[in-house]
Amino acid sequence: MMGVDFDKLIHSVTYYLSYQDKIGRSFMIDESSLKYPVADYLTSLEMPLANIQLEFSHPDLWKRQIDLITTDQPDRNFLQKIESAYEFK
Repeated sequence: MMGVDFDKLIHSVTYYLSYQDKIGRSFMIDESSLKYPVADYLTSLEMPLANIQLEFSHPDLWKRQIDLITTDQPDRNFLQKIESAYEFK
């Protein structure tokens, strides 16, 4: 997996949420609004968008979703390996 600079990741999320607040969309700021700036940051690290999945079905827990995962391959099949998972609370 590529190196994630968590300081930069936090800055990008904070910037995005501050922007949403400044334009009057603070009512939209919740747990699910975090996945978009995180996905955007990961694409800036040259991760292909096809390797990022939002709301991925948890492999072991019935009817549970993982907010964001990154995979080693863009294919949506059972052969891909999950490289990282992000659950926002």
